[in-house]
Amino acid sequence: MTRLRHAAWLVALLCMLASSRHAHADARSESLEEADALSKQVETLYAESRYADALDRANRALTIRRDLLGTADAKTASALADVGAMHLALGDWVAAEPILERAANDLANLSPRLDDALASALHNLAVLHVQRGQRDKARELERRAIAILESTEHSDPSVLASSYASLAGLSTDVDAGIKLFHQALRLDEHNGSSRALALDHVRFGNFLRGHARPGAEAELEAGYALALQALGPADRITAEARRAIGRLYWGAGVAGHESGERFYRDAYDGLSNALGAKHPEVAALAQEWAVMKQIEGDLEGSLRLRREADAVEERQLSRLFESGTEKDRLDAAARLYERADRAVGLALSLGTAKRSEDAMRYALEMVLARKGQVLDAIVGGLSAMRAKATGEERRILESLAHVRAELANTALSRTPANDDASSARTASLEREEERLERAATEASAQYAAGQKRPTFETVRDALPEGSALVELFRWSSESTAALADHVNAHDQYVAFVVTKKGALPAPFVLGSAADIDALAHDFLKALASPDDRRVLDLGARLNHFLLLRLAPQLAGVTDVFVAPDSELCLVPFAALVDGHDDYLVRRFTFTYVSSGRDLLHLGAHAPSRSGARIFANPRFDGPDATTMIGRAKGRGASSADLARLRFPPLPGTEAEAAAIRSVVPSATVETGLGATEASIKAIHSPRVLHIATHGFFVGNADATASRPSRGLSIEATDEKTRARPGVDNPMLRSGLAFAGANLRQSGNEDGILTALEACSLDLRGTRLVVLSACETGVGDVRRGQGVFSMRRAFIEAGAETQVMSLWQVDDDATKTLMALVGGVEGGGLAN
Repeated sequence: MTRLRHAAWLVALLCMLASSRHAHADARSESLEEADALSKQVETLYAESRYADALDRANRALTIRRDLLGTADAKTASALADVGAMHLALGDWVAAEPILERAANDLANLSPRLDDALASALHNLAVLHVQRGQRDKARELERRAIAILESTEHSDPSVLASSYASLAGLSTDVDAGIKLFHQALRLDEHNGSSRALALDHVRFGNFLRGHARPGAEAELEAGYALALQALGPADRITAEARRAIGRLYWGAGVAGHESGERFYRDAYDGLSNALGAKHPEVAALAQEWAVMKQIEGDLEGSLRLRREADAVEERQLSRLFESGTEKDRLDAAARLYERADRAVGLALSLGTAKRSEDAMRYALEMVLARKGQVLDAIVGGLSAMRAKATGEERRILESLAHVRAELANTALSRTPANDDASSARTASLEREEERLERAATEASAQYAAGQKRPTFETVRDALPEGSALVELFRWSSESTAALADHVNAHDQYVAFVVTKKGALPAPFVLGSAADIDALAHDFLKALASPDDRRVLDLGARLNHFLLLRLAPQLAGVTDVFVAPDSELCLVPFAALVDGHDDYLVRRFTFTYVSSGRDLLHLGAHAPSRSGARIFANPRFDGPDATTMIGRAKGRGASSADLARLRFPPLPGTEAEAAAIRSVVPSATVETGLGATEASIKAIHSPRVLHIATHGFFVGNADATASRPSRGLSIEATDEKTRARPGVDNPMLRSGLAFAGANLRQSGNEDGILTALEACSLDLRGTRLVVLSACETGVGDVRRGQGVFSMRRAFIEAGAETQVMSLWQVDDDATKTLMALVGGVEGGGLAN
C-alpha cells in the first residue's frame, strides 16, 4: 500500500513538472510571438514616419529576443539593427552608429548569414556616413551591401533598390549614377512600393539637376505626383518632393520665387510635423529656405530660420563631440562649415548702403564659433581629463599612445616587400585607434567645462589695450550659389577686424583666394631661398592684399592677433613688407590664433610640473655606429619614402643648447644618446620644451627636394624597386628625429616622434615649445581647421605657445636665433 502511494505521488510530481515545462514553453513561445509582432509594428510605424513609437517597439522586441534567444541569435541581431535604424531615422547619429556597427558585425558572423538583414544594416550605416559628410565611407558600405545582395538568389529587392539609389546619389561618375538610378526605379516598379518609387524619382531628379543633366524636372514632377496620390500631403516623402520642386522653382529665376516660397513653406511644415522641429533634416531644409529668403531680400526671415537651424545643428555637433573620433568631428564640422559661408554671404550681399548689424553680428560670430572648433574641443576635453584622470582613464590614454606609436612605426618601416602586411596592420591599428579615441572622447566629455559660444563683445573685451584681431576667412559662395542654381563665384578671402574700442565690424573682401594663395606660395618659396631677390616685391604685393587695405582699422594698433585660414596659415605676417620696403615686424607684434575665440582663454594657465627641458644633437646612428648609413640627398621626397629617411648629424645644436643653458641654468639638457624618443614621451608638463633636431614634413605625393642644412635625406635605392605605397594621414608624415632614428631603433622606440605620437604627450601647463627644426610649422591645410602637422600636435598635447620653422634654416643662423629665444625663455618663462 505504501509503495502504491509513493508511485501515485511520483506520477503526480512528473505530471506537475511536465505541465510546468509545457507552461514555460508556451510562455516562451508567446513572448517570441510578441517580439515578432512588435517587429512588424516597427515596419508599419516606420512607413508612417512615427519613429519614436517605432523605436519603442524595436527596443521591446530586442529585449525579449536577447533574454530568450541570447545575443548570438539571428533574430536578436535583426532586432538590434532595427533599433539602430530607428535612432538613425530620428536623427540621432551618435546613438545609431555603434548599434548599427554591432548589428552588422553580429549579422556578418552568423551561420547561415542573413544577407538581407546584413545588407540593410550596411545601407543604414552608409546613410549615416552621408549625413556626416563621409561620402567615401558611405560608398564602400553601399558597395558591400550590393555585392551581398547580388550574390544571393532570393534577396529582398527593396533593400537592393535602396542601395542602388543611395550609391547612385554618391556617384562621381554621372553616367554610372544614372544607370544605377534606372536599376533602382525598375526594382521599385517591380516591387510595387509607391513610397520607394516616389522617393527614388525625387532622388534621381535632384541628382540630374545637381549635374545639369536633362530630365530633372520630369523626374521631380513624377515623384511629387506619386507621393501626393499614394502617400498623401502629410507624408514625409511628399514633403521631400515639395522641397525638391521648390528648389527647382527658385532655380528658374525671379519668376519662380513665389511658387518656390510656397513649396518650401509647405515642405517645412510637412517635414516638421513628420519628424519634429528639432530633427537635423528639418534644420537642413530651414538652412536652404533661409538662403532663398536671403536672395528674395527677406533678411529678418532668413536670420530667423538660420538661428533656429543653427541651434539644432549645434546640439547634434555637441553630441558628436562627446563621443566621436577626431575624424568624425572634422567631417561633421566641415559639413557644417558651409553655414559660415552662407552667414558671410548674407552680410556681404546687403552692400554698404543696406548693411545690417544683425547680419554682420551673425556672420562674425558664426566664423568665431566654427573656425578651429574641433581642435578647441579636443584640447579642452583632453587637458581636463589629463588633470583629473582615474586609473581606467589613464589606461585609455596610455593605450591610445601605444597604438599611435605602432601606427607610426608601421608607416616609417613600410617598403615594397612588406606593403601588404603593412596595409593590413595599419587597418587593424586604425580600427583600434578609433575605438580608443571614442573611449577617450567619452571619458573626457565629463571633465570638459561647457564652452560658451563666443560673441563680438566677449572677444572684443578680451583684447589687450593697443591690440586688434584680424579674423581671416576663406569665403566660398558655392553652397549658396548651388541652392539657387547660380553660377559659382570664385572663393575670396574676407577679413573682420575687431579692435578694443571699435564698433561691430563688417566683413571686408580682400580679394580672390586663388590670386592670394598663389602670391603666398611664391612669397614662402622666396623666403626659403637666401638668393631669391623677389622677397621684398612679393612681400609688398601680398601685404597689399592682406593688411595694407586694413590700415584705417589698424591705426594706433601695435599688437595684432591674426587668425589665418587655409593657405594663409603658412604665411609669416611679420615678414610682409610695407610701402617703404620695411618688414611689418618693425611696426607690429604678431600673435597667431586659430580663431578669435582663443582670446577668451588668454591668461588661463595650467600649472607646470617641471622646469625647462632641452633636447639637442641626438645621435641618430646609435651607440655602435661610427659612420652614417650610406645615403643620397633627397629629391622628390614623399610619404612613400618614409622608410628611407636618414638624418645627418647636427653638432651645431650642441652649441645652441649650451647657449640657452647659459641663460637658463636650471634647464635639463638631453643630448647624444640621451636625447631619445622615450625621454620626450616621458616628460610631464615642463614649463618650457626646446627641441633642436631634424624635423620633416613630406607630402602624400612627390614633394620638393630638401636642402642639406637641416633637411632630411633619402637613402639611395634602385628606382626599379622603389616603394610608392604612400601614407594618407598627415600626422604620420610629419615628425622629429631623436637618438637612433637612422637605425629605427632606440630602446623600445624607433627614434622618430611623429605628429600623431606627439598628440599624446602631456604638455598641459607647458608655456612654450620651441622646435629648432626645419619645416615643423608646415603641413596639410584644411579650411577652417588649421595646419595638420607638428604644430597641431603640440597644441593638442596642451602647449600654450610655439616657435616653429616654415622652411629649412642654416645651422649657424638657427643657433643665433635660438640663443635669442633662450633669452626670452630665461627672462620670464623658465625661471
